[in-house]
Amino acid sequence: MAITFAEQIADLSNRGFNAEQARTIVLIRQAAATLFQDFPDAFVVFGGATLVLFHDSVRHSNDLDLLSKNEALPSSEEIIESLKRGLQAPVEALSLGALEYSVKNGSQPALKIFIANAVGSRLFQIDFTHMGSVIASEIEDHQIEMEGNIPSHVQSASKEFLLLQKGETFLQRRIIKARDAYDIHYLFNLGAKLSEALRGHLEDSLSGSESDSDEIRERIGQLTFKLCQKELQPLLPPEIFERLEKEEFRPLRDAVEKLYADWLQ
Repeated sequence: MAITFAEQIADLSNRGFNAEQARTIVLIRQAAATLFQDFPDAFVVFGGATLVLFHDSVRHSNDLDLLSKNEALPSSEEIIESLKRGLQAPVEALSLGALEYSVKNGSQPALKIFIANAVGSRLFQIDFTHMGSVIASEIEDHQIEMEGNIPSHVQSASKEFLLLQKGETFLQRRIIKARDAYDIHYLFNLGAKLSEALRGHLEDSLSGSESDSDEIRERIGQLTFKLCQKELQPLLPPEIFERLEKEEFRPLRDAVEKLYADWLQ
């Protein structure tokens, strides 16, 4: 049985999200359910929102990352029309007012759609791409109940594949993101670990980018107290942030070192 939008807000608040973050996550959840209902078997969810939606992460994310399973993405017009229909119910239930939609990179192979409130403040964005792939065995199915108890089957990357993806992203970003380190830390706490096959993919990725032990150590060294403090304070519940801050964010650096242990020897 579907839970109401108010019940979703209450659940997210109990997990530590503030009111604004909770409303945004409700919209992201509904957007994912709507797009998978209107474009079945077209996408796979990956990235940080996957951890929030399906693995109880409390690290706020306002990006919904979707990997297309087909050669061509739906048009931006089709996607926005779908979102307008699907988001109408939570917008009305939560008294959010009219939403605004804008498009960036409207052509292949990538598409970004930004969703803002009536005064133009961005709430979240949806990133579509068909660059890369997810191993079929690492795709999970999640059922989200929509209005009228109509199920939407949302496919996402497994926590193990997310660990691989985060391992690649941490080294490939132009600028280090502390949220990647937090997600690696969270995934290890969930029990995620790289299979031999996924470890091979990470090995190939590191070889392709010519990332050696010195570069990896340099990157980990950029996870400074100041960076973690500045980036993570707005994204984490106060009690979790304060605990990590008290430990000088060492658990995050430890997690990243654990992920790359075989390449740091």
